[in-house]
Amino acid sequence: MALPLQPDPMTAAPGAPPTGGGMMNTPPGGGPSVPTAADAPQEQAPPGAGVDVKDPKLTQIITGIEGKIEPELRQDYEKIVTAAMKILFSEQTHHLLVIAAQKIQAGDPKEIPTTVAKISAGIIGLINKEIKGALTPPPCFYAVVTIMCHILEYLESTGLQISDALIGETIKQCYQDLLDYFKITPEMIAKAQKLKAQGPGALKAAADQEAAQGA
Repeated sequence: MALPLQPDPMTAAPGAPPTGGGMMNTPPGGGPSVPTAADAPQEQAPPGAGVDVKDPKLTQIITGIEGKIEPELRQDYEKIVTAAMKILFSEQTHHLLVIAAQKIQAGDPKEIPTTVAKISAGIIGLINKEIKGALTPPPCFYAVVTIMCHILEYLESTGLQISDALIGETIKQCYQDLLDYFKITPEMIAKAQKLKAQGPGALKAAADQEAAQGA
């Protein structure tokens, strides 16, 4: 299954500004909002939900993502995923995922990638709001795919068919939503790729220059 496992923006745009604001109710790029607690009665998370992804296709994607994480990004990646699992599967907030699944199943199947991506990126936005905009883009581009896989597996458990095409399209939309959220432009990506090709020294020099300009 040929699926994109690592986006170019992982090293893009040193200093790209994370925007503030709650993303749970206003997902990146607009579109349908993520459900709120007022939308439905409480429901407890199923035992062990969100701990392990069992679908072989989704497991392969997470394994591929985690195998590509740079050592200096792993701790932030794990913190983001851990916080996201609490949002998705804790007793206090799991009902929001239940509501989302019901709305997805009742809607147009063609909208599934867009909706799942907005929820996945929206969770990262919510986490970023809680820590006052402290997230940087690189670990988020890894974490959003892992979050997406957990959401897709939950949807699969409710009867939704998860195809390779749907997974691939959802990953692409997740990346695009994060690019929009962090305001990363194609020009910034091209610049970052050029700096990466020049080596770590060039990336550090560019970051130091931006830090000095912002001081």
